[in-house]
Amino acid sequence: MGRHADQSLWDMAMGILRCLRRMPLWVQIWMALVLIPTNLGGLFFLGEPYAAVILILANVAMLIVAVMIVAQNGTSKIMSAPHVVCRVALLALLAALLSGGIDASAGYVSYLWVLMAVNALALGFDSYATWCWLCGDREIV
Repeated sequence: MGRHADQSLWDMAMGILRCLRRMPLWVQIWMALVLIPTNLGGLFFLGEPYAAVILILANVAMLIVAVMIVAQNGTSKIMSAPHVVCRVALLALLAALLSGGIDASAGYVSYLWVLMAVNALALGFDSYATWCWLCGDREIV
């Protein structure tokens, strides 16, 4: 990549950050202190069963949303839709693993319970935002 491409990637990253900073303060705090650290916590358990799949499901929507922010030059409630899809799949997998008695370390099992609780709450927020978008709230912030 040349200097121009590097600058363009930097500009996109800064644009994404500026858009996220326009979100309500409580959303920024929730994302920075709870949601993102919890979802990235799977990095510490990559040797455990299903850890890579769980890590991907917990974080892939973040990449999709980054592309959407760049494309829209802002955020809107539709950005919750990819999170809904990924969280439903993640929660289904976690429920299946935890109800079946996964053969894993106690720390990992505890992490999975926390991950499930945090993403269940996030699914509620994302479902509401997606519903608002479907009902016509298409504002780009």
